[in-house]
Amino acid sequence: MSRALTSSPTWLHRKMCLSCGFDGKELQGDRDQRTFCCPSCGSDLYARPPKSYAAMEGLAQPSADACTTDETCIQHHEQRRRNRWHRGAARFESMVVWSIGVLLIVVVAAGVVQDLIARS
Repeated sequence: MSRALTSSPTWLHRKMCLSCGFDGKELQGDRDQRTFCCPSCGSDLYARPPKSYAAMEGLAQPSADACTTDETCIQHHEQRRRNRWHRGAARFESMVVWSIGVLLIVVVAAGVVQDLIARS
């Protein structure tokens, strides 16, 4: 008597390197944790992204972060680079604002101390 699978096994959806079959945790990340070089064989995962067995056999839809054409891969890479630049610029801007705030506090405190010294 055969039984139908009610849920798919975990190995069916684990992404693996198409060159060597490595399926470590480094390849299971989401869009912002994507690895571009296989830790096992050094294969270029940007050119050939890791896929699960289910995706290779057409049993599952490709993930949202999978590149379907060279053009979408390039657009995805450019978007990630722009996002990284914007995050860096926002951090720098925040650091400048905090630095100006601290500088103003120091200047005001120095003026108060100078007034106290002049009065005594």
